[in-house]
Amino acid sequence: MNEIIVSDAVKNYKDTVALNHVSLTIGHGKIYGLFGRNGAGKSTLIKAIGNKVFLDSGTITINGIDNIDNQKALQNIWIMNEAITMPAYKIKEIFKWSKVYNPQFDLEYAVRLCKLFNLNVNKKYNSLSTGYTSILKFILAMCSNVPYIFLDEPVLGLDFVHREYVYKIILEVQMKKMCTVVISTHIIEEISNIIENVIIINDGEILENIQKDELIKQYYLVNGSIESVKDFIVEKEVITSQYLGNFANVLIKGEMPISNLDYLTFSRIDLQQIAARISKIKEDQDYENFSNI
Repeated sequence: MNEIIVSDAVKNYKDTVALNHVSLTIGHGKIYGLFGRNGAGKSTLIKAIGNKVFLDSGTITINGIDNIDNQKALQNIWIMNEAITMPAYKIKEIFKWSKVYNPQFDLEYAVRLCKLFNLNVNKKYNSLSTGYTSILKFILAMCSNVPYIFLDEPVLGLDFVHREYVYKIILEVQMKKMCTVVISTHIIEEISNIIENVIIINDGEILENIQKDELIKQYYLVNGSIESVKDFIVEKEVITSQYLGNFANVLIKGEMPISNLDYLTFSRIDLQQIAARISKIKEDQDYENFSNI
């Protein structure tokens, strides 16, 4: 069973619900985008999978093995995030010890990537800038040779050239190793071309876990006068609504009409817009309020 299964996971921090009965499956050999606002539960979900935080209830299995304090399960995953710190060793020493603790670590590829990013292997970890710290952690993740790689904000502090390198390397490694890569980021537009599946989490709940292309097909915008839009959206699944003056803009989940009407226009929106709109449902006016305008 080559998959990660999260079943009815609950995690609370005092008065904050970080994971609210989360259930999802992360399949093998795919690239996922994990999206949500700050505090939505992304990092907690990743940490729970890596056994870095303990659930209040629920289970997580990796390739059919419970992940709680089980090295056989945990050796299948690698998590890159901002919280990871390393000793003040030279980079080449970090690579050496990575190979000792993880014999499948690809040392040769790590050195090649350092040259690509112009990262001096004789530099010490504590002397690196924010950007090069991210690069080092990214290299360690992509050379780990594990079935599941989790990248939490992998391009933090990187310029556009280095970000492009990161995305190309993710594709290269995933295609060569047929591993699963889960990318948690706010820069959705940049990774939309490389991901296959989308997970959207908000307030600790999974809103979507679906193929990217299917997700985009499910949502559309309707624009027009408030009265015209109100008539059109009757019995439709309204996700969010925005209005200015006498004009309304509503996101609907469902099949988009084939052509525009004289008084309404319909359009698709990109992945970043979808994630942003459905992640802020509670801030927008709901259908009942909108209908009373």
